[in-house]
Amino acid sequence: MNKNTVDVLIYIRPGSDTGMIASAIKQVTRMSGVIAAKINPRVISLVSIEYNPEQLSSVAIVKGVRQDGYTASLIGM
Repeated sequence: MNKNTVDVLIYIRPGSDTGMIASAIKQVTRMSGVIAAKINPRVISLVSIEYNPEQLSSVAIVKGVRQDGYTASLIGM
């Protein structure tokens, strides 16, 4: 993480299979301001997202995931 970015942890509801979560991550990485997104290898429903807060907010990221049809919650920063 560089000094101009922040990380956020998003929870995608249990029961979402790995393929669905991977699809959600692809959508997130297409958002302007997102640097990287990756699944937690221990808990696939947790996704860590690095982004530029000057271009995008954590709330906008969660809204984007929900608009794609996934149940998601902001866990922390």
